[in-house]
Amino acid sequence: MAFCSQCGTAANDGASFCTACGAKLGAAGEQQYSSRQSAASQPTDNSKTMAILAVIIPVLFFLPLVVDPKTAFGTFWSNQSLLLLLAYVVSGLLCFIFIGYILYVAVFVFWIMAIVSVCKGEMKPIPLIGEIEIIK
Repeated sequence: MAFCSQCGTAANDGASFCTACGAKLGAAGEQQYSSRQSAASQPTDNSKTMAILAVIIPVLFFLPLVVDPKTAFGTFWSNQSLLLLLAYVVSGLLCFIFIGYILYVAVFVFWIMAIVSVCKGEMKPIPLIGEIEIIK
């Protein structure tokens, strides 16, 4: 099956032009689309910088989404920094009982782990809470 290099629409085998946008189809078009698709999942310098800022200052969780909303890297770290922010809020609210302080220390450790992961360019979820997906 062939894909359009301009819009990514699936085209019938042997078709010369895309039925959706009219672009010329061929081996070069397929290769261009697949390379553009893999580039979208890779962090760009700008999205990585915004993701680092979002993790360091969790209140800025929305930055990677605003700067480059199509990257999986930016969306992933926006979600993780929002989870960190919510964990800080919950631990702050529970500080009037002893468990809040323990939770605060655990969130601090998770925060350090997240900073290390985002600086390496990895998409490694935060332990215990990282699998929750709020931002899709």
